[in-house]
Amino acid sequence: MVKMMVIRSRVQEVMGSSPTINKNGVISGGVQITAVRQFSGFVNDSNVGEEAAALKASIAGTKWLAAVEKSRKAGQASIYTVAQYNDPFKFDNRVNEIWFLFDYEN
Repeated sequence: MVKMMVIRSRVQEVMGSSPTINKNGVISGGVQITAVRQFSGFVNDSNVGEEAAALKASIAGTKWLAAVEKSRKAGQASIYTVAQYNDPFKFDNRVNEIWFLFDYEN
């Protein structure tokens, strides 16, 4: 399954002018692809590495892993990103994700 997401954030004026938004509300920019693994429970130092390894194993042998590795060699800052969606006081049915962000060109 392919998921598409748009992330927007506010930036202070000192950072320069805002990007142009087209008539559909889309900001045109570079394309970055994300490999995502969803998991439950609380995120901690012991399980986040395991989940990142499981994501890597799930894309092993595909063109996606090669693209992730190429992006890392090109100087991408982080190896993975952790997304946590629930209130810290929610104990059941928690939703978290590990992301590998990468550039992909044919």
